Amino acid sequence: MNTMVRRSVIGTIAGSLSSAALAATSEHLFLSVILGVGIGAGYSASLRPSRGAYVDNLMAAAALGVPLWTLISIIAFPLASGQMPQWSAAQMRQHFPMLVAGLFTALA
Repeated sequence: MNTMVRRSVIGTIAGSLSSAALAATSEHLFLSVILGVGIGAGYSASLRPSRGAYVDNLMAAAALGVPLWTLISIIAFPLASGQMPQWSAAQMRQHFPMLVAGLFTALA
């Protein structure tokens, strides 16, 4: 099996398992699962595995999770629903549980 395909399958499985946390905090259940699978497959396919760098990879995934949360739950989901982006402090506080779930999804 091609290594890129193998890494993508592993990322798809990890993304689908960890998207349960994302789906539990979001109103968009199906879209959250699709995003978890896509992000997991894309992340695992784009990076080459390195031995002994597990913490480094976890920190990189967490660092990428914050901008993804901003783009997806603060900007994209409200725009898809026909609303304005929710980037005031009070509105972002309401989306904080989705940030934590998104970080778990990115760490998987």
